Amino acid sequence: PIAGRWIKPSICSRRSLNVSNSPGSWRDKTWSELADMDEFSLFRLAFPESFIIEVLIPQTNKNIEGEELTLSEFYVWLGVNFLIGCCEGIVDRRDWWSTDPVTDFKGAPYRMSKYISGNRYDAINAAMRFTDEEAPDFEDKFHEKANGEWAFPCEFERAGISKTAALMLRMTKPIHGKGKVVTMDSGFCVAAGIIEMHKRGVFGQALIKKRSRYWPKYVPGNEIDNYFAGKELGETMSYEQEVDGVKFLR
Repeated sequence: PIAGRWIKPSICSRRSLNVSNSPGSWRDKTWSELADMDEFSLFRLAFPESFIIEVLIPQTNKNIEGEELTLSEFYVWLGVNFLIGCCEGIVDRRDWWSTDPVTDFKGAPYRMSKYISGNRYDAINAAMRFTDEEAPDFEDKFHEKANGEWAFPCEFERAGISKTAALMLRMTKPIHGKGKVVTMDSGFCVAAGIIEMHKRGVFGQALIKKRSRYWPKYVPGNEIDNYFAGKELGETMSYEQEVDGVKFLR
C-alpha cells in the first residue's frame, strides 16, 4: 500500500474548488417536458431501446415458438421480471401463475396471468438472444454478451481504461463536470475508477471491504484495523494517501 498519514479533515474538497450544487438535467429535454411524462416514458429515456428494436427482438424472434415478440410485449416481459426480482422467498417461479390459494409457506403475492401467460413467459425466456453475432465453433459462455459494448457504447474502454473504471465513468457521465459526490458499494471501491471520475469532475466515495483474503488495491486495511483497535465506538480519523496526484481519504 502507498504510505499515508492520519488526519482529521477540516477542508471540504468541493468547497475549495468552488463547486456549486447545480441540479441535474437531460441534454435534450427541459424540466417542463419531463414533468408531463409518466414513469414509463421516463424509463424509456434511459433505456437502450434502439438496441432492443434492432438486435434483441429480431434475434429472439428467430428462435421463439408461437407469435413473434413485439416491443410492447417485450416491455411486459421485462416488467414482470422486475416485479419478480423485487420479491424474495418465492422458490418456485410457477407460483406467479398458479391458481392455488396462497398459504404461509407457499405462493406468490401477485399473479402474472393477467399480464402474460406462464407458457408465453417461458417461451420468451427460452428464445431470448442478446447479440446478432454468430456463435463460435467452441463453447463460449460469454457469447450472449458479445456485443454488449455496441448496446452501451463505451468510449472509455476504447481509450484503454479498465472495464470496471469504464463502467463507473459510463454510469456517472451525465454528471461529469458537476462536482457531485457519488456514493458506491464495495464492488466499486476501485482506485483507478475513482481517479478517472475525479479527472472528469466527479467525487467518488465507496465502502471499503476486504475481498476474501485481500483488501482493495492501495487500501492499508490491516493498518487501519490496528489503528482503531481499542478505540472508543464512534471515534473517527482519516488515512490520507496520494495516488497519481489525487488525494484519497480512507
